[in-house]
Amino acid sequence: NSAGPVFYIPTGTGDSSGVAPNITFEVNGLDYYTTGNLSYSGQWVKKGFTYLTGPSETSINLKFFNNAPGGGGNDWALDDITVATCSPELQLNPSPNPFICQDNVVDIGATVYSFFNNYTYYKWQKSTDNGASWSETGISGGPETPVWNGSNWEYTVNYPSFVGAIADSGDQYRLVIATTSSNLSDDDCAFSDPVVITLTVEDCMILPIELLSFTGKLAQGLVTLNWITSPEEEPVTYTVEKSSDGNRFTPINILPGQQK
Repeated sequence: NSAGPVFYIPTGTGDSSGVAPNITFEVNGLDYYTTGNLSYSGQWVKKGFTYLTGPSETSINLKFFNNAPGGGGNDWALDDITVATCSPELQLNPSPNPFICQDNVVDIGATVYSFFNNYTYYKWQKSTDNGASWSETGISGGPETPVWNGSNWEYTVNYPSFVGAIADSGDQYRLVIATTSSNLSDDDCAFSDPVVITLTVEDCMILPIELLSFTGKLAQGLVTLNWITSPEEEPVTYTVEKSSDGNRFTPINILPGQQK
């Protein structure tokens, strides 16, 4: 009655909404999550939790209970129950689109990040038709042992190294992960990222400059490299690469030519 005394003031200094509800979520007969007291706000309040299912668990029983004592207020409504999968994330190494020179070693892999340490089985698949179909590579494994990085569980798996050829250009690779070995073969239970690794392999033709000599010297912990080439007929750059096994080379410096 707007003309009479105010009996209910939800926005008043003293909360006149009464006893605050306090909801417990019970999962399979066990109290799993409690909201704490839900103060009146006049708005829908979103509450929820993350639940780790068992290896063969296909359903759960979910119940809600109000822990608050009786009294005025203590009213609550429930709407829009949402259940979603807490999917892992993949970081592709070295990138989704690595560039490789022909006859160089191809090293690709992926790091798996997950909320729980349960996505520990994996397999690699390959596509030669731009992702229209995927074939098994025979490369699989698990269970891996994730480590905690402070915010997620993570582990890294690498595809076996191979020498890139022009025919490999355009080939795609993806990592499929699951919580069990059998789930790797179940599209409803396995996970793969829509972003995949696509190889670009080119011949990386070297300019027609002849390397006449190449020497190196170690002195006082420093390495000095010297080389002599035939005359440079156009602007060139020299990329110096280093290898510890004679197969994998990593660029360590790029130097301009002298154009003479």
